[in-house]
Amino acid sequence: MVGVLAFGEILIRIPIDFEGFDNKKPIYWGGAEANALCAMSRLGSKTRFISKVPNNNMGNFALKNLDKYKIDASFIVKGGDRIGLYYYAPPHNYMQGEVIYDRKYSAIHTLKKIEIDKKKLFADMDIFYVSGISLALEGCREAVLDLWDYAKSHNIKTMFDVNYRSKLWSIKEAKPVIAKFMAESDILFANSFDFKNFLDISNNSEENLYKEAASKYGISHIASLQRQKVSYNEYEISGILCSPQNFIRTQNYKTTIIERIGGGDCFVAGILHGIFNSSENTADDAVKLVLMKYSMPGDVYLGSAEDYSANLSASSDVKR
Repeated sequence: MVGVLAFGEILIRIPIDFEGFDNKKPIYWGGAEANALCAMSRLGSKTRFISKVPNNNMGNFALKNLDKYKIDASFIVKGGDRIGLYYYAPPHNYMQGEVIYDRKYSAIHTLKKIEIDKKKLFADMDIFYVSGISLALEGCREAVLDLWDYAKSHNIKTMFDVNYRSKLWSIKEAKPVIAKFMAESDILFANSFDFKNFLDISNNSEENLYKEAASKYGISHIASLQRQKVSYNEYEISGILCSPQNFIRTQNYKTTIIERIGGGDCFVAGILHGIFNSSENTADDAVKLVLMKYSMPGDVYLGSAEDYSANLSASSDVKR
């Protein structure tokens, strides 16, 4: 069983449409790193989360949600005034979907230093995972850097998902920070946009681009979820998994999406699951986990490890 420690912010998703609040849809808990941890936990990993939530009932509700997914939340700090929000309007027909963030002055912005015992925090953990979304939050960036450097100095593998969000910071602001994390990752989730804008690597060959980044920085695995929009709710989905020696691109899967949010986070969980279980079909299996998530409401994967395994080996569309 692999142990994964993640840093991130727990968010609340509020549904909206193009006229205002969408009262027909529920509110969900979310946040990229928390979403990924939920899926990892569902697939059998030992998971732990470091974050900060307000010392009130909303903070307690957030911790109860993590407990529901068997995520160790015992190191989460309490303090600050509020939980971050985001408003989500899904794409409709030919209207583009939109995410609107409301996370300034949230509790995690006051988590400037990690004052807990790092040895205990990292005990039994094999991977430290963080995404570029957390790095975009300037208030907690020093804390993320502190944990990252600790992991690197104690031979704990590091996993980074670039997850660049232009609504949170510009490429110019992000480049020196993201470049460090990309270059120092053991497992990296990135695409050609990230290589070009943050590492100044470009290549006409997709395969050579990924291999160059992996070889130059000694990254054991680079993965990327590829989405091609076919219509407003239809996509062609594929995955890339690359090492310095090997490059795999899966077949395209055409799918109708019920819920767009959380797919990339499930891809992270699926890739990690495959790597640590020495799967021969890691990339393809991770894409299939994404397809399962796209059929589920909310931000997180709701199935079990058994559901996942059964779906990978399914020979019919209905289990009877």
